[in-house]
Amino acid sequence: MNKKNLMIAGAMALGLGAVTLVPIGLVSAQVSTQANTTFVAKLAERLGISQDTVQTAVDSTKKELKTERDAQRTEAIAQAVTNGKLTQRQADILNKMDEARDSLRDSMTKQERQAEREADKDLTKEERKAKMETQLVDTLNQSGLNTNAEEVTATIEAAKNADILKGGKGGGPVRARGEREIF
Repeated sequence: MNKKNLMIAGAMALGLGAVTLVPIGLVSAQVSTQANTTFVAKLAERLGISQDTVQTAVDSTKKELKTERDAQRTEAIAQAVTNGKLTQRQADILNKMDEARDSLRDSMTKQERQAEREADKDLTKEERKAKMETQLVDTLNQSGLNTNAEEVTATIEAAKNADILKGGKGGGPVRARGEREIF
């Protein structure tokens, strides 16, 4: 290849790279869904069974694992109350927080959650945290808990100190992989 052709090829590669990288941010939210779909398709093909069968197995396994994690967390919260590391009120808040998180997640479609993330992308970290805090406290109050942001924050700190949430002395032994802090 002569020098001119090499330069043209290099320029084309850079241009193609720029065109390819720009939409990455736009489709990054779709990647996990696409990766899951690809995984299910490849696994179904390797096992020689339908994608629907594999997807059903994946979904039921996810649900089963969540149920197990929830039970472990509930047990750890109860033990922390028994050990005097949490009050019963704090335990009630932590248990309702899980329900509130599930309620918030289940109240929106994937497209609605994506649209909300897109709308929130220009918010600062503090603004996003404040928004999530308000949503959580509102949901907790709708469940009859009658709390406020200060009490929830204090409860989260107590749970961290009791090693129930990530950030505690031991790193939160019952916290699910990939689970994020509420705020």
